[in-house]
Amino acid sequence: MKIVSPFQVEELIDPLLDVAWSSLNSKDFRMLGEKAQGLFQNKLCSSKELPPTSAINAKDVHGKIEHLIGKAMTAPSIVIVSLVTRGCLYLVRVLRGSHAQQLSGKRKVKVEEDEETTKVCLLNAKKLSAVFKEALKDFMEKRSTHLHPVLFTELILRFPHLGWYLAPDLVNYLENAVNNFRKSQACVMLMQLMSQKTPEHLTHIKDIAPLYKQR
Repeated sequence: MKIVSPFQVEELIDPLLDVAWSSLNSKDFRMLGEKAQGLFQNKLCSSKELPPTSAINAKDVHGKIEHLIGKAMTAPSIVIVSLVTRGCLYLVRVLRGSHAQQLSGKRKVKVEEDEETTKVCLLNAKKLSAVFKEALKDFMEKRSTHLHPVLFTELILRFPHLGWYLAPDLVNYLENAVNNFRKSQACVMLMQLMSQKTPEHLTHIKDIAPLYKQR
């Protein structure tokens, strides 16, 4: 039995996240928080049904992703950052559209993330990557950051074509991140990107190669 329709899922992400956020660290409401966490992870953001692109307000969904990442920057724990990550990735899937998902399921291969794919879906890759770049800056430059690597590593794993927008910044953070842990994470993320065999894989590597030489 369906809990909610695909049209309702994106509207429930923020309020359910708030329930988990406020309850998980409370002795009296921890059970409620755990139930909200499980529902968020295993039902809401794992939904395979996506609304048709004709029914999506792309500007609104991009705004929701930006709002969620803003929340992650004040998150009290990696648990909450992980939940935010799941919510963001679900909304990216919504913007890409159900057609791309259906192709992936039928062929059991990665859908090519080329310019044509970008034009067909509602995802504004440059706009969205700018939001993740701002979050990456917070993680790499602030000692007191609330963010965790999972926000970026999951993006790279699931949507490497978006992750490549972070590559020039990651090269910079190999030397200029605030501490050795953040520098090592920049290296991990770059290695993860390079292991993703996307259609533009070699082109991306050639683009960032001059940046390595400047180190």
